[in-house]
Amino acid sequence: MGSGATASKMDARYCPPTRLSYDDGDTTPLTVFGPNGEGLGLVSFTMVLKYLGFLVHHSLTSDANVTKRVKSAAAAFGSLRSVLCNYALSEPLRGAVYSSLVLTILLCGSEVRCLREDLFAKPRAFHSSCCRAMCWRTMASTIGHHIPSKQLYKRLGIAPVDQYYHRRLLRWAGSVSRMPMTRAPRQLLTCWCGRASPAHRQPANDVWPHPEEGTSPM
Repeated sequence: MGSGATASKMDARYCPPTRLSYDDGDTTPLTVFGPNGEGLGLVSFTMVLKYLGFLVHHSLTSDANVTKRVKSAAAAFGSLRSVLCNYALSEPLRGAVYSSLVLTILLCGSEVRCLREDLFAKPRAFHSSCCRAMCWRTMASTIGHHIPSKQLYKRLGIAPVDQYYHRRLLRWAGSVSRMPMTRAPRQLLTCWCGRASPAHRQPANDVWPHPEEGTSPM
């Protein structure tokens, strides 16, 4: 815990209710008291909580995590540019190195994210730019010569980023479905609320529809 002059190592996070902004809440530092009523220190609030490498934003969306993953993957691609863009190496070899190192960083933890279409555009654009760089192509040359992205993927021996993402989702869903019903992930994946959720509870693109009317996922 911190004091008046130093910040706390432990952070608190405030998630505003529906239709309220973050500034409407009281985010003054929390005072922690001991068993005898003495003040032990302060715990400050943070808008983005970092936990086990993941960024938990107060809006509970995946925007901050996607941006971080793209930046980390771009840094890794820049460090390996001398290898990934080396014309002396074969294109399938460059694609194998890229998928093993850069794509792993880009899609780390993607199984637990609910990506909207605008968020999915960021890893797609990054993946396409990396493929053009490894094939020594620019955006202008691909447009001018009508070179589709599928042709570049075939030359490198890799697939679109959507395919890697959905493979991870299916692998994770299969692991959870094989768990016994006593496990918490298995229970949370298949449970449903018995009543409808309040209107505008979360963005419409982040809600998975339920086939039965009047029910919604937890």
